[in-house]
Amino acid sequence: MADSHKHRKILFVCLGNICRSPSAEAILRHLVQERDDRNEWEIDSAGILDLHEGLQSDKRGLQVLKKRGIINNHRARQVHEDDFRRFDVILALDDSNIRDLNESCKPTDGTARAEVKLFGTYDPKGELIIHDPYYGDISDFEASITVESFKENSLFSVEPLPVISIFICLQSSFRLAENSYQFVLRILIIQFQAAIMFGIITAVFRATIGWLVDKGRAKAAEKLKDGDVTDQQFRAIIIREIDDMNSKLDGISTKEVLASISFFSEGIELLYEVFEETRPRSEYSADTAQAACAEFVSLTEGMQNVELTEAATRKLVLAKERFKCARERATDAFSNAALSTSDRILAMQYRVMSTVLETIENPEDAVAPCKLCIKELNGLPGVQKSLKVQLKTGISAVKGRMKKEERRKLLAEVYRVNRIAYDVTQTVPSKEPLPQWPMVNIGEEKVDILRDGRVTGALRKQGMENCSVLWILGHDGEGEHKIEKPRDVATNFSGHYIVADNDLTIKVFDNSGKFVKRFRLPSLIDDSGNELLVADDRVRLATDRNDNICVLVREKGRKDSYWIYNFNKTADQHHTFPVRKMSFEFDLFRLSVSDSGKVVVLRGYWREHYGIVDVYETDGQCVSKFGEQILRYPWDITTVSDDRVMVVDLSSSRCVHIFSEQGEHLNKFDLQGSPHRPSIAFHKESQQVVLASEELSTHLLYIGIYTKDGEFVRCTLIHVEKLHLPYGITVTTEGRIAVAAKFQDDSCKVIII
Repeated sequence: MADSHKHRKILFVCLGNICRSPSAEAILRHLVQERDDRNEWEIDSAGILDLHEGLQSDKRGLQVLKKRGIINNHRARQVHEDDFRRFDVILALDDSNIRDLNESCKPTDGTARAEVKLFGTYDPKGELIIHDPYYGDISDFEASITVESFKENSLFSVEPLPVISIFICLQSSFRLAENSYQFVLRILIIQFQAAIMFGIITAVFRATIGWLVDKGRAKAAEKLKDGDVTDQQFRAIIIREIDDMNSKLDGISTKEVLASISFFSEGIELLYEVFEETRPRSEYSADTAQAACAEFVSLTEGMQNVELTEAATRKLVLAKERFKCARERATDAFSNAALSTSDRILAMQYRVMSTVLETIENPEDAVAPCKLCIKELNGLPGVQKSLKVQLKTGISAVKGRMKKEERRKLLAEVYRVNRIAYDVTQTVPSKEPLPQWPMVNIGEEKVDILRDGRVTGALRKQGMENCSVLWILGHDGEGEHKIEKPRDVATNFSGHYIVADNDLTIKVFDNSGKFVKRFRLPSLIDDSGNELLVADDRVRLATDRNDNICVLVREKGRKDSYWIYNFNKTADQHHTFPVRKMSFEFDLFRLSVSDSGKVVVLRGYWREHYGIVDVYETDGQCVSKFGEQILRYPWDITTVSDDRVMVVDLSSSRCVHIFSEQGEHLNKFDLQGSPHRPSIAFHKESQQVVLASEELSTHLLYIGIYTKDGEFVRCTLIHVEKLHLPYGITVTTEGRIAVAAKFQDDSCKVIII
């Protein structure tokens, strides 16, 4: 085997070459030796800086490796220009390493031959950044780079090295035969033409068809959630559900519904034939092939003009024709006012699913029709009446108890159809926060069936789980992964949620809520070298365009001493500077970072009806201050495009002042409904301003949306637990709103809307 392969030369690089990169080097050496092909590899590591030149690796990392039987004798060294000529590939552990390698270390004479890439590019779990564990404890070293991360990593199995960027996941690659790399290449060749389209189709199919599985068949539902939806066993589950539903219908009064279901079933059968035509074929397991396909799709996203095979294309066309017929018959059935409400809801379910699957290659084409379907469904008098009775309390509710279970079942079906349509819309990037969704008008109010806590409670009594698009960040975590008492929340351009938790700990989660990392604020040292105590109940967060993290804290026991921590993206480097001191003991402080990277600090002294905004460069130089003559009861701050600053003022008019970054007062606009102590954030993608506050009469969460010029767009009330006070708000690039808040029961949570 060794004679036919190219000699592979790999260099791992981190900042100081004492934590991450030497661990990566040691683990790969260990695995190469286990496979007895050490002669094929040249492995080394180095650091961007010469901070630890000649020193051994961090003892915590050595201890972790020793437990796994891995020896690390590496001594730290700095990257040299010759490394770019010597190695085939240089793998950086984070983004800043990549930038430094390309901008500062790389030779400029054109002799460099090494590819510079992120090591995380080859991670099957999509963790691009290997975070620096230096400021953490031994558990952070254990989580940083593991043997398992290499065994699930294409770096060690794909050949040859010059095409190492062709990545595929083989979760058991080191348990396969020696020619595992040949299996990889064969899978690539087989799947190349169909992988992209197949990935799109299966993703949309899963989002649509998953709701067909009866809630009572929990085991089947769980398999469908986690397994390969293209497998024939899931086809059997789906067809069984359709047949079961079919058998319960009255064949005379619901002939349109029956026809729709029949066409839909034919479409499903044809779609599974498409899956069979497209499915990779090898002597290896379907699970491995599907995993390979999924990973390949994720890394080739964006490629165009990739088509299915001729047979698969023909069958897909036939399937789409059947779904079109199913949609048309379901539309006729739903329009038949003589049918019962439950039959019309069933017709709408098949209309929505058929609409989606008819456009399965281009899910964005289904968004507008699906929303129209939901508008019609939620406008049914029977739906409105049932929901109105369900949400009532007291005597009215007692009168309606005889049909309580029937109402809940109907409500569950309405929610299911809403959720099918909503899940499909989530496959298309949103351009606005909290996009409008058709409400159910029950007279006294309009109910958001996807987000209303009262609806969620009723559905859970029906045995439904996952019955709200709202979720609590870090609520189900264990130990250090759990959010205990959030003080503030921010997000970055990578889609991460960043939370200031209790005990001066910052926790980071990805956009799905998965825990990424944590770090504790380092000791705060003043200019005289004295360590200052930090108040752990007053921590504010913000991020900049480069995902650097800014933290505002107050010195414990003092209201006139504030400090800024500036961390890089991976939080492995930081510096601090003090906020300009004044004679006031301020009641309030808030933080934001502008598009130009300036740190903007709001302070308020309510006793004197006084507020001020300071603007700092990242090195701590104060470049402007403003607002003293205008701000009276300042509450929160955000920065907006075009270097503008918005400040919420709780004066009698409840307004937002707009300043330039230099301090010129440009405008102000009043807030509708006089929201109570609103937190404010700006969504750059939609250029909209989002506010979160408590609605005093109901203690509900109020969300208000305005243009950046102050024009009111819309508002909504979110029925969650009784709110006391929002601490902070942020909006992801995809438009998801995160609110850190305290509730009436004294609990603190981060709600994702």
